[in-house]
Amino acid sequence: MSWSAGVSPTVAKDFVAAVNAAQYHDEEHMASPEHDAQLAAAKKAVIALFKSGAVGPMDKGAYIANMSGHANPDHNPRPGYADSSVNVGIQQVELRPEYVSS
Repeated sequence: MSWSAGVSPTVAKDFVAAVNAAQYHDEEHMASPEHDAQLAAAKKAVIALFKSGAVGPMDKGAYIANMSGHANPDHNPRPGYADSSVNVGIQQVELRPEYVSS
């Protein structure tokens, strides 16, 4: 079954914590070890990209993250279903005052 999770615009200093706290957008359908493993891997990938500086500095700005995938039982292909996959994206966004916690 397909899944998605994300982080809305978050100031850089809080971004890793926000990624680690991200939950499935549709929690009721995400009760499998395959989904949980994929989300954990996606979080690690987003954090690695962020820490690499590939999209901007870790100490400035704001960022969003999108994570999604599809997990079949035991990651075995199933006729009529998508194959297992994981997709991640991270984007630097304009830092706005509403993103900064007081």
